[in-house]
Amino acid sequence: MVASEGAQPGGLAVRVTADASSRRVRLDLAYDGAAFFGAQVQSGRRTVGSELSVALERVTGRAIPVTFAGRTDRGVHADGQVAHGDVASPLPDERLLKALNAVLPTDLAIWRLQTVHGAFHARYDARWREYRYQVWNAPVRHPALARQVWHIVRSLDPVALDAATARLLGEHDFAAFAGQGLGVPGRVQVRSTVRAVHAVRWLVRTPAHPDSAGRVLEFRIRANGFLPQMVRTIVGAAIEVGSGKRTPEWFESVLRRRNRALAPAPAPPQGLSLWRVGYAGCDQPSAVGAILADGQAGGTTDEQAES
Repeated sequence: MVASEGAQPGGLAVRVTADASSRRVRLDLAYDGAAFFGAQVQSGRRTVGSELSVALERVTGRAIPVTFAGRTDRGVHADGQVAHGDVASPLPDERLLKALNAVLPTDLAIWRLQTVHGAFHARYDARWREYRYQVWNAPVRHPALARQVWHIVRSLDPVALDAATARLLGEHDFAAFAGQGLGVPGRVQVRSTVRAVHAVRWLVRTPAHPDSAGRVLEFRIRANGFLPQMVRTIVGAAIEVGSGKRTPEWFESVLRRRNRALAPAPAPPQGLSLWRVGYAGCDQPSAVGAILADGQAGGTTDEQAES
């Protein structure tokens, strides 16, 4: 056996142990989350992790634990999820990638596989994560988009949406937008609810068909980390502002008061996707420009946070 050291937040060391014959691989994944009970392995339930484990065992002949960069919930998608595992296989990366995709189900794919340093950790080495949430704003539903959007009939104001979420920029306590009891007043908190948001933006996208009466509103947010249901609850609160029911000042007061009871229910999961995970020294943009590169409407960035 060989061991190496990896770092996790706060400077604590994680000891990584693997067979001398194995190598650590990074897996970049995409999946349609509709039929998954989330990313993490759960006994008796179909998850991204369980399907990956089955495929890895079929190809390599042994069970291989997989660690994810982000723990997506049931029904949440991913375009750029990252995972790692230690494989003992004579197949080079390109052939291993093809072999795994050949046995994976159609709603899950590995779009890149590469051998990495033995200390690489998909979760603890991540510098930032970017999520995107899509809303179909139209009088009539769009069947082709139904698995990827939240359909909202009432008209939404993109400027008001931006005015609300721009207040998230920088480091804040996001307890008011956290699930799993993290924002309940008086409850002992076992983890920090402080996160740093690097960039936020709402984009307006018109559908491909010119006669469609609707539009897609896409929320993008990049931060050093996220709490359970954080993005979906932020979207739910922002929609209150975009529909005219609430003001941007109300949105900010919810954030400042750190009380989950003050925020609305989370937006439904099908509109959310883990878009990208950033690591030091990898082929990721070093600045936040990419999150603001296209579409209409405004956006806010914190360039210093990305330096």
